Amino acid sequence: MNRKILSLGIALTALFSCQSNAVATKIVYTTVKNCAETVANDNAAFSELNCGALGGSTLRIKQQSPQYFTLLLNTAGATATSELETYTAEAPMEPGKVIEWHLSDNQPRFMVFRISFQPDGGKATQLLTLNLVAKDRICPLASIDTAKTAKANEKIHELIKADFANTKECPQNILAI
Repeated sequence: MNRKILSLGIALTALFSCQSNAVATKIVYTTVKNCAETVANDNAAFSELNCGALGGSTLRIKQQSPQYFTLLLNTAGATATSELETYTAEAPMEPGKVIEWHLSDNQPRFMVFRISFQPDGGKATQLLTLNLVAKDRICPLASIDTAKTAKANEKIHELIKADFANTKECPQNILAI
């Protein structure tokens, strides 16, 4: 009987060790309106929000105008800065209301965020963006045009599992769907 249990244990260990290198993630959300304003001047031309702890990190948001909306994620003294303007080609953006974070080992790994913008003379566009949290950057991985793609949220989650689960570095090109 003990040999059967030992054989079963060895077989299960082998089965699980052959699985993907993808790291399991926990999904948490930051609601931007729940972040605390840190600028005391009511007439300030900019805003800085403290969004508190996010896993083992702290999150702040700076917004000087619609065009300048930056997320700052501080982890162990290093600050990763978002690059959302990459998606909009510097056009003014309207940021989403909720940020979806995928945590691995209690650290942010992916950020999903909705942004809207209108390029000069162009049609208003809404993108669901997927971003990798690297040491000093929150860099773009993929965007989905929500007007052209049904179930954009499901598609983003599929991309994380199928295409980006093992991604550890910022890519040269951004996948656009």
